[in-house]
Amino acid sequence: MTFEQFKKAVENYRNDIIISKHGEFCNNSSKNTLGVIFIKNGKKSKVYNYSGTYSEILIKLNIPHATKNRIDTVKQTLAKLMEEHGEEDFFGEVIDNTEEINRYKEELSNLLSAPLVD
Repeated sequence: MTFEQFKKAVENYRNDIIISKHGEFCNNSSKNTLGVIFIKNGKKSKVYNYSGTYSEILIKLNIPHATKNRIDTVKQTLAKLMEEHGEEDFFGEVIDNTEEINRYKEELSNLLSAPLVD
């Protein structure tokens, strides 16, 4: 995901946030974090530093999104869980992946309905 895609996702879902690129605040002293300013009642907060991938920062800001990589990973994990479900494990016990399958199905549904950012 590029910065422009990240910025567009933020602007589409959080009009109460202003973001700046790495190093574009604090006199260019912060090269590894993004600047985030929250707007409440028309007033700007101080600049908060956020670090991580763009996807991780979107999660921290409660902005729904999906990436192709994440969708592919969830699909692969779900397929593996469904394939193992009902088989015998090493100890002769029947594998019950019901909870995990339901959790991954719900996550996949959420991802497929979220905006795709890559």
